[in-house]
Amino acid sequence: MLSYYVAQYTNVTVNWGMACALGAVLLFTTLALYGVYRKVVKSELSLG
Repeated sequence: MLSYYVAQYTNVTVNWGMACALGAVLLFTTLALYGVYRKVVKSELSLG
């Protein structure tokens, strides 16, 4: 849902400041959730 607003502020209203702020919130939220996941599972992510 947050990515929709990033796309809207970028393409429709051309408000780059708000799109950048929302993108940063989305990035930090994703990183925080990944950190919590690593603490809970206590294993490395295997990519291959």
